Amino acid sequence: MVDLDYKRYLDLTKDPVAAAVLTLAEAIERKPDSVALTVKQAARSLGVSADTIYDLCRTGRLRHQQIGRTIRIKTEDLDAIKTESVKGGKHNLRCLHA
Repeated sequence: MVDLDYKRYLDLTKDPVAAAVLTLAEAIERKPDSVALTVKQAARSLGVSADTIYDLCRTGRLRHQQIGRTIRIKTEDLDAIKTESVKGGKHNLRCLHA
């Protein structure tokens, strides 16, 4: 990705130093890759119990990845469940368990 950005900026500016600076600036501003949380971390983030997170995963309401017995939840999937609870008129995330 960085190579493509550099080539694009080099084509635009025709200056290798300017292209390098622009590429670096874009890389710094770019959002970091998603973080995968444990069930316990996800529960703490939402302010609910681990059992609630397991139930949300089991029922398909919370996207997750399961490898063997380990469950990981991406931060953007937690954000989606937070948004869902607000759009549904629920102000308390514990209502997600119901």
